[in-house]
Amino acid sequence: MHLNAHLDVDLIAVEQEDELALMLELTAPPAPATENRAPATLEVVLDRSGSMHDGKLEAALSALDALVARLDPTDQFGLVVFDDQVDVVVPAGPLQDKQAVRDALRRVDTGGMTNLSTT
Repeated sequence: MHLNAHLDVDLIAVEQEDELALMLELTAPPAPATENRAPATLEVVLDRSGSMHDGKLEAALSALDALVARLDPTDQFGLVVFDDQVDVVVPAGPLQDKQAVRDALRRVDTGGMTNLSTT
């Protein structure tokens, strides 16, 4: 396993409050070519509330799209999104129709607040 960290700044001020972004990049060693991988199961729960505007939701959906492209048809995949409501975008099951899943990802938009409490 190889780990690489990237900061969005070159210098950090001492004794001053500030925010920075950190991206961790993990690279797994290549799988042996002779071994078949067991089917994976992945259920994603994604926040689509208003706090995900300004490109955050689009970045998450782009990462999910890239992930779906790499999964095998025998893998299990599902997607649930939430704001003040919960919606099943992709019911959990075998990933036999990747294009339908990728189309469903493109239809996810930001929604309301994340208050899921009952009144």
